[in-house]
Amino acid sequence: MQIIELNGVLMKIDYDVSVSETEVAFILFWKKYRMKSAILYSIVFAIATFLSINMMINGDMVMVGGISAGLAMGLLVNLWLKPQRIKKRLAMALETMGDEKYSAAFNNDAIEIQTITETPDIEKNESGSDNENNAEVEQGQKPDKSVYCISQEELCSKETAEMFILYINKLLFHVFPKRCMTEKDIEELRTYFKEKKI
Repeated sequence: MQIIELNGVLMKIDYDVSVSETEVAFILFWKKYRMKSAILYSIVFAIATFLSINMMINGDMVMVGGISAGLAMGLLVNLWLKPQRIKKRLAMALETMGDEKYSAAFNNDAIEIQTITETPDIEKNESGSDNENNAEVEQGQKPDKSVYCISQEELCSKETAEMFILYINKLLFHVFPKRCMTEKDIEELRTYFKEKKI
């Protein structure tokens, strides 16, 4: 990831993302990057389970077969329950974070996304000066910025009826809800992703 200055912003949107929207986006994210491997491992675990049960039925190494069957079935169940556990933890984390607002700017070379969070008042001491760190932070919005260079990132996007999803890599994605956009914004963002082959 390369941090660069954004000049000549083509479009900008301000938005927020609900927990339910993040959950939907996560499921689509998982299907894109993890489902194929999950199906493959499921086949392997199912075959291992079948062979282990067959060993038990034939009376060959019953204990080994039972242990192997149990392990294979456990791994198979865990494989498909894991995404649900991750989604639940993600939802809990988002709920504890509270309401967050975002701002995304799109230009020819990069996409900049800011997470805007509320910052508390700086307490002043008796002399009226700032705290011992002399931090000059006022109550308001403090941005946390990420910039993704189009030429260096393997970006791709997906559009649904409710949102656009920007996949940064196999571990990270961003959600742009359509409810926060005008019809013009939606069309411009759709065109942007198409022209940039994202």
